Amino acid sequence: MVAQSFSIRWLFAFLVLFSSLNDPLVLAASPPSVTAISPQDKTQNIRRDTAVAAEVSLPNVGQGVDGGSLTSASVTLIRQTDAMPVQASLNTSGGGDVILLQPRTLLDPNTSYTFKITAGVKDTSGASFKEFSSTFTTGTQGGETDPSIAFEKIALPTTRGHAYTAVIKGPDGKLYCGDIQGAVVRFSILANGLLGDPEVVRSSPQADGAKRALVGMVFDPSATANHLVLWVTHSEFSTFLPNAPTPLDWTGKVTRLSGPNLENVHDAVVGLPRSIKDHLTNQPVFGPDKALYFAQGANNAMGAPDKGWGLRPERLLTAAILRIDVAALGETTLNVKTAEGGTYNPFAPGALLTIYATGVRNAYDLIFATNGQLYAPTNGSAANGNTPSGPGVAGISPVTQVEHDWLFRIEKGGYYGHPNPERKEFVLNGGNPDGGKNDSSVVKQYPLGTKADSNYRGFAADLGEHFSPNGVIEYQGNSFGGRLDKRLMITRYSAGKDILVVTVKADGSVDSTLSGVTGLTQFEDPLDLFQDSETGFVYVAEFAGKRLTLLRPIGPGAETKLSQDHLTFIAQQNGNADTGVATATFTITNDGSAALAIPASGLSIEGDAARDYSLSVDSPLPLTIAPGAKAQVTIRFKPSIFGLRKATIKLLTNADAKPLQIFLGGIGTHGFEGANEPSLQRLLTALGFVVKVGDKDPNTSTLELPLTTPNDEVTIQRFVRANNKQPVTLTPLAAFVSDAKPVVRTGFYGVDNPSQVHEIVSVRQGNNQSVNPAFDGTTTFEPPQVFGLFASFGFFDTAQGKRVVTSDDSLNVWEKEAPKRHKIRFYPATDWKGTPLANAFLGAVETVPGDGADFNDFVFLVSNVKAAP
Repeated sequence: MVAQSFSIRWLFAFLVLFSSLNDPLVLAASPPSVTAISPQDKTQNIRRDTAVAAEVSLPNVGQGVDGGSLTSASVTLIRQTDAMPVQASLNTSGGGDVILLQPRTLLDPNTSYTFKITAGVKDTSGASFKEFSSTFTTGTQGGETDPSIAFEKIALPTTRGHAYTAVIKGPDGKLYCGDIQGAVVRFSILANGLLGDPEVVRSSPQADGAKRALVGMVFDPSATANHLVLWVTHSEFSTFLPNAPTPLDWTGKVTRLSGPNLENVHDAVVGLPRSIKDHLTNQPVFGPDKALYFAQGANNAMGAPDKGWGLRPERLLTAAILRIDVAALGETTLNVKTAEGGTYNPFAPGALLTIYATGVRNAYDLIFATNGQLYAPTNGSAANGNTPSGPGVAGISPVTQVEHDWLFRIEKGGYYGHPNPERKEFVLNGGNPDGGKNDSSVVKQYPLGTKADSNYRGFAADLGEHFSPNGVIEYQGNSFGGRLDKRLMITRYSAGKDILVVTVKADGSVDSTLSGVTGLTQFEDPLDLFQDSETGFVYVAEFAGKRLTLLRPIGPGAETKLSQDHLTFIAQQNGNADTGVATATFTITNDGSAALAIPASGLSIEGDAARDYSLSVDSPLPLTIAPGAKAQVTIRFKPSIFGLRKATIKLLTNADAKPLQIFLGGIGTHGFEGANEPSLQRLLTALGFVVKVGDKDPNTSTLELPLTTPNDEVTIQRFVRANNKQPVTLTPLAAFVSDAKPVVRTGFYGVDNPSQVHEIVSVRQGNNQSVNPAFDGTTTFEPPQVFGLFASFGFFDTAQGKRVVTSDDSLNVWEKEAPKRHKIRFYPATDWKGTPLANAFLGAVETVPGDGADFNDFVFLVSNVKAAP
């Protein structure tokens, strides 16, 4: 079905018919092991959307990786900064010859990870793997996407229970699906895209008494609502079991179903080859010439028999795109068996089934695009396959490099790299003509100078390793302003577990690929897909999930609202678990009328200190936020070094033309209180204000006097309201002072009676070394015409009274030295980008007499004020 990267857990669950075994399985003495890893050990700057693939050595004959032994305990990816495991999907390939780990969200930027395999991983004989570990470090790239394209993912509960392999819409307006056991199920499509109750209209046991592995289906161009004609491709349902007989070859068929319930069954083509694994007679498609085209999977990994694929050779019709002249075929049943008693010749004059192109290892699906080109997403092989030898070509046994997945642009008569000695094709992919290092088609084990087959056409796009590209459609329509129109959408079954978007040019070449689109990720083994051109809705067959999922395009109308535009943190650098980490949260609210979509790469942290921050969302990315709903994001700050640590969050959504930004200001301290406290300059910068306080040395907590120049201090001791129709607001920003109950009281007084203070806010006990401290009271007040501001500190309350610090220097008589009575300094407030805030000032309070002032005892923001005349 899919190539090496097809999950063996699900393959065995749905394809195995248990055969009687005469010989018991014997556990081998040799343990299987990892032979290569991607990303390679100790590599840097790895993409954040990477999957981890472990190539394996399987010394026990016929035994592959036991997919059931791949668990979150036996295979892990650990983030080194906090030893937390990464949530991921695990699986192996159809051949059981690779271990795959796909993180469910983007990895953190500039972060080191450790990948581990324990002895809990076993092969299918029960032999444990040798333990293995490797490390890698991410960079900042990976997961970039187009936030203007987003889909809403909708569950379809009526579809549950079938392992779907194919999905298509019929001329009667109903959705038709095939499942791996041969059933054809149809659903009525409701106006909102949801589906009605299932109706099983035909299953192959009813036709021929045996289950059949149905892979593909397509309606005949002549079919109508009153005259249904459906072509299906299917093969023997059984699969390979070690040491069991394998009567699977030559069991592939192309069958025509017709009638109101598709009850009329005609086997049009029989005798097609079949591998012992998941390379079958794949999905059919009608061409512009009204002939039927389909890909026939290869019988082995890389062209020559190998143990993993049952030592089966290629047949004349395997690893090829085949064409059937269905009009000329009529009611004939054509037997195309080419060996072992079969004599069919696809090259004979007048042959009804012919070979259109060769060397296509395993293309699950094909598409004739509107640019006139035929495309075939094709599965490459895991390492350790064999290549054949031929005239002037040395065979390789085994091939140690992984074959990539490809997107081929198929031309009639072309060869696309999978050898087949039956057709005198011996060279794998591009050979090794000049030792090229940058071309993934080069096979470096070939002797230098080994040329590709003379008919080799190369690939249109390199789709990477172990992604297993399968179903493909060409999206059409004006959704998203037409930005997705005529772009290919390809399901990625294994690594990725998503839908890749591919842009092709009018000349047939590939322009770009796009992943991480909101709504196109985090599927359970997506195998096929279909677009309803009338609505733009997409239906995805999730094989392992045993369901269909509806994707509805998200239109314009969303509106993003952030609860904050900056966050501030104080944490002890190299502190213990309680003091070495600080956290804060913000919310993203959708104030619009349509869904707000955030792609997988929609939240990122950038800047020199980005490594000191990490984020988590209450729902995994990508996500959609319904109108009026919100999502909460938690930011974690763990300073790696002492001092100011700045970074920026960037948020991408479908509602905003440019990324929204949130400033992160963190301070790593050596401890708390006294000399460990942050300087006023660092504190205000971390709070998100662009201001020069006049500090000679921001590395120390003391603010040395006199202030350096230039500085931004403004001389204000008394205030008036800037707008008499609005109240004045006073908001606590920070407190760095000794603890008390309460820590700080603050408010205002009238200049005509300064001894009569009016408390409006008190900072709670326990918030004495903090930013954005918890407080009681209200932040708004209605002052007299001219007023001053005050703060008093619980730690200094005595039986003789309270120490009150005022904005009027002359009132601070508790300071014995008159020149030092300037105890509240004011600075113009700005946003974190430096834009001035109208009629707003930062207040910095000092409560200790004499020298050693730091002016960080209490910091606040007062707004809707201006200096009194």
